[in-house]
Amino acid sequence: MFEIIQTMLTEKLSNPTSLEQPTFCMSQNVSKSAITVDGQKKVPDKGPVMLLYELFNDVNFECINIDGAQNNCRFKMTVTINEKKFDGTGPSKKTAKNAAAKAALASLCNISYSPMVVPQKNVPLPIDDKSSSMELPQIHADTIGRLVLEKFMEVIKGQEAYSRRKVLAGIVMTENMNFCEAKVISVSTGTKCVSGEHMSVNGAVLNDSHAEIVSRRCLLKYLYAQLDLQCNQGIVV
Repeated sequence: MFEIIQTMLTEKLSNPTSLEQPTFCMSQNVSKSAITVDGQKKVPDKGPVMLLYELFNDVNFECINIDGAQNNCRFKMTVTINEKKFDGTGPSKKTAKNAAAKAALASLCNISYSPMVVPQKNVPLPIDDKSSSMELPQIHADTIGRLVLEKFMEVIKGQEAYSRRKVLAGIVMTENMNFCEAKVISVSTGTKCVSGEHMSVNGAVLNDSHAEIVSRRCLLKYLYAQLDLQCNQGIVV
């Protein structure tokens, strides 16, 4: 069975992070700074790079790649901790370094800088609440974002004129939640929709070209293609 997940990226969102999940535990002094008195997690007060240096002695950052044109380049930083590597990307070395540090903290210490993943204590959820079963750890969301961004950079490589965008959306497919074998189904950009006087009811105009809507169209096209393969006794991929 396949799980299909959609993610949207903007320049203001934090950069995607690494998938690796080594079995390290959060030290006691981390627990005091990352957990409130009622047991709920909170966003750390310190920056990710500073906190990482406080928690681990063997921390090495390295800029391993620069993609894009000079006025629209993206940096890729790798941080190595105890022989484990974590990646981060961003429009500047500082942003990429912070993204890599966030990836390491999320994986090694279960520390997230996203306020959206703060758990609520003593709030019972209904047994039939389907939305609760769709929640994923932040590390998975970051992995999905990284996969979509990497595929986008691969597609527009050598075509820098198309690399500028405000919104990037994509759909990633996994099998049994195995993100090591995840496959990017669609990548799209866009923030435009057709105004009222140009609306069409006969299919001559794409009324909505926002990135997430375009990605949904791509997903439908992919699913129809899989149905065609099945009907023609082909191999569904």
